[in-house]
Amino acid sequence: MNGKRRLKKLKKDLKGHNPVALDTNIFSYYFHKHPEFGEISKKLISRLLESNTKIITSNITLAELLSLNAPSSLLKNLKKEILAFPLLEIIEVSNDIAIKAGGIRREYSLKLPDAIQLATAIQSNAKAFITNDQRLKKFKQIKIVLITEIT
Repeated sequence: MNGKRRLKKLKKDLKGHNPVALDTNIFSYYFHKHPEFGEISKKLISRLLESNTKIITSNITLAELLSLNAPSSLLKNLKKEILAFPLLEIIEVSNDIAIKAGGIRREYSLKLPDAIQLATAIQSNAKAFITNDQRLKKFKQIKIVLITEIT
């Protein structure tokens, strides 16, 4: 299936799925113009914005994006861009999210940042979680969409 057909399929698959949660890797591909996934991330985010879909992510995304070993001017610009991103709600890790994340981590043997992202998505009533982490497909409490399924 070519990229246009996959994006059309994604649009159909996500119809009525508002808000949508995005994993850090999607933002990383988008902002850093990843050679393999940068373009599809850009198209995906454009589609979400065009359809006025609210985008959810945890403040873990902010920490992960800004933890890169990069010049301070680049990090300052990245911080400015992510904080001004349209339709994006960056959710702080509350006690409820932390408790839910602990349970997810135990039950699914996931890394803590992944568990926090998923708990944030659930707590925010996201209808889908888009990632490039194949391990998250085993999580069944929310629709998991891999970017590789749409590229």
